[in-house]
Amino acid sequence: MRRSCLLVLAAVAAVAFRAIAAVPLLDTYYSPKNSERPVRDSTKFIILHTTEGAARGSGSKLQRNGEAHYMVDEAGRIYRIIDRKRVAYHCGRSMWNGLSSLDNYSIGIEVVGYHNKDLTAAQYKALKSLLAELKKAYRISDRNILTHSMVAYGAPNQWHKRSHRGRKRCGMRMALPSVRKKLGVTSKPAYDPDVKAGRLVVADKALQQLLYSVEKKSGKEKDKGKDKTPAPQPGRQQSAKTPATPEIKAAPAQTGKSGKSGASGNSGKTGKAGPAVASGDLTIGIGQSAWDVARAAYNAHTTLYIFPNGEKKRGDEIKNWRSVPSGTRVVLNAKDAGRDGPAPKEKPKAQPSAPSSPSSTSSPSSTSSPSSTSETEALDEAEAISEYAKAEAGGNVIGPGKSAWDIARDAYNAPTTIYTFPNGEKKRGDEIKKWNAIPAGTQVAVAEGDVNEPEKIASLGEALAVDNAPAPQESSGGNAPAPSSGGNTPAPQEPQPADAVAPPAPRVAAPSAALAAIAGAEWNSERTIYVTEKGECIKGSELDADTLAKLTPATKVFSGYKVGGPVTAKTPAFSICGPVWRDEGTQFLYPNGHLETGDKVDPKKIPQGTLILYKD
Repeated sequence: MRRSCLLVLAAVAAVAFRAIAAVPLLDTYYSPKNSERPVRDSTKFIILHTTEGAARGSGSKLQRNGEAHYMVDEAGRIYRIIDRKRVAYHCGRSMWNGLSSLDNYSIGIEVVGYHNKDLTAAQYKALKSLLAELKKAYRISDRNILTHSMVAYGAPNQWHKRSHRGRKRCGMRMALPSVRKKLGVTSKPAYDPDVKAGRLVVADKALQQLLYSVEKKSGKEKDKGKDKTPAPQPGRQQSAKTPATPEIKAAPAQTGKSGKSGASGNSGKTGKAGPAVASGDLTIGIGQSAWDVARAAYNAHTTLYIFPNGEKKRGDEIKNWRSVPSGTRVVLNAKDAGRDGPAPKEKPKAQPSAPSSPSSTSSPSSTSSPSSTSETEALDEAEAISEYAKAEAGGNVIGPGKSAWDIARDAYNAPTTIYTFPNGEKKRGDEIKKWNAIPAGTQVAVAEGDVNEPEKIASLGEALAVDNAPAPQESSGGNAPAPSSGGNTPAPQEPQPADAVAPPAPRVAAPSAALAAIAGAEWNSERTIYVTEKGECIKGSELDADTLAKLTPATKVFSGYKVGGPVTAKTPAFSICGPVWRDEGTQFLYPNGHLETGDKVDPKKIPQGTLILYKD
C-alpha cells in the first residue's frame, strides 16, 4: 500500500514539475476567436514574424483577429493568442515546397519589433525556450522553423507578372545563422524550394540573398539543405521552370603576413581572430550596427567610417558606437592616408563585444559574438545585410527603381496606405488607378503592423478603364481636327433621349492588356479564376474564344486562387478547402451568383451547389 502511494505521489510530482518547467504564458491578449477556430490536422512548421509595431497595439490586433498563436514582447513576456492546437490566420498567402495555405500546418509566433532590427536579450531568451518546447511537442526540425518572409508569396500584379517571393519582409533577420544560433536553431533551409522548382520567381533579390545567405557552399552544404517538407500537392499546375536563385559568391577572407585568415588591422599579438571581412565599400542601414557590416574589423584602424555629414573616422577612433548614424559608409581595408587617424593600436586579448546599433534596444550581450558564427557565415551575412541596406536606401519615397510595391508590398493599394505627392496632394492606396503615373518624390506612409491585407477582388472594368483612357491629344494650334481621308467630317450625333436603352457592355474579345494587368503571365493558368456577372466560374486554363466572349468589364478576377466544390450535404466547406474556409480572403460563390467572404458566411445557410474560391 505504501509503495503504491509513493508511486502515485511520484507521478503527481512529475506532472507538477512538467507544469512548472513549461514556458509561462500570459492571457492578456487571449483571442475570442479560439472557439470558432478548427483544430489543425498536422503541424509541420513554426513561422516567425515581427509585429512591425508596438506591443500594445499589436497585441490588441492579434487578439481581435486571432492572427498568431503567441506574441513575445520586448521584455520577454510570452502571450497566448490562439491555442497552439488550433488554426491561427498568421501567414495569409503562403507556400513552402509546393504546400500552400500554411496556416493549416503551422504555429505562428509574433515577436514585437521590426524586420530590420535585432531582438532584445530578453526576447532571445524567451523565444529560445518557447521554440525548444514547441520543437519537442510537435517534433519539428530546425529546418522547418521559417520566417514569414520565407513562405509568403504574392500573386501577379502591376510590377510582377508571375507569382513571386518578396511579398513580406516580416521576420527576415531571424533567417540569419547568427540570430538562429542564439535561438537554439542550428540549421536552416539552404535555398527556396519553390523558386528552385519554378513555382515562384524572385521579386526582391536583396531580400532573397539575406534569407539564404549560405545557400551556395560545397556539395556537402547542398546535401544538408535538401528539404524534407511535404511534396507538392497533386494536381497543381507546374509553371515553366525558371532558374534558381543566383548563387552569391562570398568574398575571400583577408590574409595577413602570417598566412592565417583574420580581420585586417589585428596584429599577431591579438587574441583569437574573429571572422574575416573582405575589402569593400559598405553602408550601415537602418537598424544595423557597425558590427553587422564590418564584423570583427569594426574597430580596426584600417576600417574607415564616412559619416553622412562628410566627417571621417577610423574604427579605433570611435568610442560611442551608438552614435554612428545609418547612412554611414564603411570602407574596409582602407589605406592609411597618414592623417586620417592615429596608428593602429594593439588590441586587448579579450574579444570585445559587438557594438549596438543606435536604434537597437538590446544589450550588447544580445549581439552575436564572432565565436558563435562561422567565418563564411559571417562574410555572407555581412554581404547580404549590406546589399539589403543598399536596396532600402531612400526610405519610403518613390523614385527611380523604387515603386509603390517596393515600399508597401501587398499593402500598396490598401486604404491604410497614404500617398503624398510632391504637390502636397494625398490619396489612399485604394483610390489610385494609374500606378505608372505616380511621380518621383511621392512619399508613402504604410500603416504599422504585420498586415495580411484581405485579397482585393479585381474586375476587368478597372483594368479596361486604365487601358482605354484617352491619350492626351497634341495641340493643333486651335484649329479643328483635320478631315478624314474621305474628306467628310463626321456628322454630329443626335442627342439621346433620357429613357434610351443603354448599349450592351463592351466585350473583351481577346487576351488583352486588361487581363495581363490583373493576372500577369498567369492570366490563362489554373490559378486564375474568372467569375462572370452571371455567376459563371471559369478557370484561366479553360479560356478559349467562346469563354473569352463571356467576359465583360463586370467580370471578377481572382489571381492565385483555386476553386473547389460544390458544397453538398455530404461535402461541407471544411472538407473542400480545410480551415481556410473561414478566412476573409476565401470567397463563397452561391448558385445565384452572390459572393460572400469566409469570415462573413453563415455555415448553417450555405446553399448546396456553392463553389468555394480560396487562395492557392
